[in-house]
Amino acid sequence: MQDPWDLDAAFDQDYLDFYATCLTDEVTSSEAAVIAGLLGVAADERVLDLACGDGRIAVDLAMRGCRVTGVDRSTLLLDGAARRAHAAGVEVSLVRQDMRQLDVGQGFDAALCWFTSFGYSEDEELKQVLRGLHAALAPGGRLLLESLNVFQVAYEGASCEVLELGPGELMVDRRQFDAESGRQHCDRTVTRPGRAPRSLSFWVRLFTPPELGAWLEGAGFRNVEFFDGSGEPFEADSDRLIAIARRDA
Repeated sequence: MQDPWDLDAAFDQDYLDFYATCLTDEVTSSEAAVIAGLLGVAADERVLDLACGDGRIAVDLAMRGCRVTGVDRSTLLLDGAARRAHAAGVEVSLVRQDMRQLDVGQGFDAALCWFTSFGYSEDEELKQVLRGLHAALAPGGRLLLESLNVFQVAYEGASCEVLELGPGELMVDRRQFDAESGRQHCDRTVTRPGRAPRSLSFWVRLFTPPELGAWLEGAGFRNVEFFDGSGEPFEADSDRLIAIARRDA
């Protein structure tokens, strides 16, 4: 297993600092409500948050009474998740693990992979992730996968996002969609006072609903449905793509 680029460089302290400007507590609470509603999670159910990052969704679900296990490959992000859980006064089991080698046991009532966290690897490895999620769920367990809407990304073609922390503190992402590979490529430049500008490149695999549905069914899931970022039925102009699937009872 060899990464096509440096995952840890893409999701580091700069990532946390700059995205904190838009991933507010209000945004997190709203997103967690959509997740809880689509998954139909109830208090005391076991929930797996794959690529949990710094735990913003995992902690919110724990506050709703779920027994949450958060998995991420980054020690930095998991440390942040531990601090977030402590501050909220809830327990979240945190596991450092690469999603492509998922091994957290079985019997989860629900699982999720949020904020376009699925797609940063080759296709065969991504299919292995889906098989791992299927194995982790109990019979009848539910899975939620969320991603960018490939139709909107393809329509835009090229885009640029600028996040600003303060004077001279910028994260600039210049993105280009490659239709042949289904990947959105990103060239990121981070400028912060007191250090030289830092540049890196990475990509994420995106999916149409029929393609993702076929992958999920190939991993053993059934009853695949698609929604937008607010939990409404998916449309071509939706901002995000959410897939809900079930493991057979």
